[in-house]
Amino acid sequence: IGPSVLVIGPSVLVVGPSVLVVGPSVLVVGPSVLVIGPSVLVVGPSVLVIGPSVLVVGPSVLVVGPSVLVIGPSVLVVGPSVLVVGPSVLVVGFRNHLRHKPGNAWFKVSVVQMLF
Repeated sequence: IGPSVLVIGPSVLVVGPSVLVVGPSVLVVGPSVLVIGPSVLVVGPSVLVIGPSVLVVGPSVLVVGPSVLVIGPSVLVVGPSVLVVGPSVLVVGFRNHLRHKPGNAWFKVSVVQMLF
């Protein structure tokens, strides 16, 4: 169909040099965007979205639903109250009870709160 639209059989559609549709579920836009069905979206080499709840950004950031965040191999945040940093630090409810601890511990938690 014209110089830019190509239909191959009942399931493959090519529009220009950048859009490819395969069947009812696969859409490729340029070299960086891939949509598979209603739930999987890949943007470039670093962003992957699966359904409404899973987001992967690069090799280091993973978001699962509204409550779980993983950053790299060492930082895990679960909801508003659980923070795991590396294999040795676990903070539970740091927004409440660590506020009253004196000294260096509250400063470190404040820095983590600012980062997130």
